[in-house]
Amino acid sequence: MAELALAGLSKRYGEGPPAVDALDLAVAEGEFLALLGPSGCGKTTTLRIVAGLVPPDAGTVRLGGHDITALPVHRRDIGLVFQSYALFPHMTAAGNVGFGLEMRGLPRAERDRRVAEALRLVRLEELGHRRPRELSGGQQQRVALARAIAIRPSLLLLDECLSNLDAKLREEMRGEIRDIQRAAGITAVFVTHDQTEALAICDRVAVMREGRIEQIGTPEEVYERPETPFVAGFLGRMNRIAAPVATVRGRLPSGHVAMVRPHRVRILRDGADPRGAENRADGTVRRITYIGDVVQVEVETPLGRLAAEVSGAAPEWRGLGPGAPVGLAWAAADTLVFPVRA
Repeated sequence: MAELALAGLSKRYGEGPPAVDALDLAVAEGEFLALLGPSGCGKTTTLRIVAGLVPPDAGTVRLGGHDITALPVHRRDIGLVFQSYALFPHMTAAGNVGFGLEMRGLPRAERDRRVAEALRLVRLEELGHRRPRELSGGQQQRVALARAIAIRPSLLLLDECLSNLDAKLREEMRGEIRDIQRAAGITAVFVTHDQTEALAICDRVAVMREGRIEQIGTPEEVYERPETPFVAGFLGRMNRIAAPVATVRGRLPSGHVAMVRPHRVRILRDGADPRGAENRADGTVRRITYIGDVVQVEVETPLGRLAAEVSGAAPEWRGLGPGAPVGLAWAAADTLVFPVRA
């Protein structure tokens, strides 16, 4: 039985298009699932409906086999971690973690035990006496997470909870959140617009667009085998090919679009043999962007502006500059072909 099951979930604000449109979703017990998509795709509205903060216009929310659609927030057995950590400034970290337990009427000894356990799980057992202003952003985020898991919820909901952190800390914290979720054994749904976060820490990713799920699958499935041009373009960088090219089945059929990821594109120098790469485009370098471990080379070609990405240590890009002639090549198997939607 799915731990979380959404059926026909819909929500509309005003006269505009639906924020959530007849959405179906099942999340297994212990699974870590991401709702991923651009702003306005409905992912946060979906999360807020599950949490009980927004009533749906139609559909049901079931948790552990029980219909919770009409239950108030405090009766849903759900832990929430928001973008704003919403910690009480006058309370210590331990006080914040224990607040939900106190509201549930747990005895003092049990509260203290659970608070200590939650702080230990997020590695803040030595900082329980500090107030939020005495903690770093990452530490405050951990307190918010400890507060959510201390109540031992059936479901943990995380809404853009890393977006207030700097890039380095975000990278560290996403791994820690995954470790904590696994250690606690809690089913979790993680809302984010950051595809790197979703791919890095979640068991499955549901890519949303205009209130619906465009594709759902493992990180590898949605990245390597996208089912629509939207998913292909949203997850990672992508070249859109503007003219017919050779594909696995011959030439690109009418009414289709072809795409290829930059890291699948090879740079050819000085008449190099494009062995194993059925597709080729010659052009001139427009821009080279060095970002450390990766170098992006943009090339103007008859197929449009295409990009190749190579290791910063690779020799292929050395000596190239704007205006330099260069060839690009990629395998037919790496060419993604999609029908154009009406």
